Amino acid sequence: MNRRTAPMAIMATILVLAIAGLVVGLVVSRHSGSISTTTSSIGTTTTTDLVIPTYNSKYNARQDVTTESCSAVGGAWTSTGKIVNEASAPKRIEIVIDFVDASTAGVVNTKLVKVARLAAHATTTWSVTGAAGDQGLNCAIRWAQAWPVK
Repeated sequence: MNRRTAPMAIMATILVLAIAGLVVGLVVSRHSGSISTTTSSIGTTTTTDLVIPTYNSKYNARQDVTTESCSAVGGAWTSTGKIVNEASAPKRIEIVIDFVDASTAGVVNTKLVKVARLAAHATTTWSVTGAAGDQGLNCAIRWAQAWPVK
């Protein structure tokens, strides 16, 4: 690089970094609302900001969770479903639900459903509400995990 091309290289680098920052800002701003947690019908409901837990395939419980409905209710979206524990021991279960824009496939809002204890051979329902003010959404189970409870 010589004295004439060095300033051009620096300007090109600054431009690339500025564009990257703009793209990240647009992606983050599209995620409307806070991420919160809601427990199932067998527990109490709380809403707090959180970080989505890391998925571990060793604890996959997707086969135990179903979605029954996804609909706009009172200006927000509600997703409901069932959890079946076919094991001979109780389980603690977490389900990550995404509210997804049907036209862009972008995640608009994410919720976490927690069940502290589901008895052996038991079934419970879950319900979570999110994405207030949005239209044209689908509800998707990102993942479900279950751990033994002592």
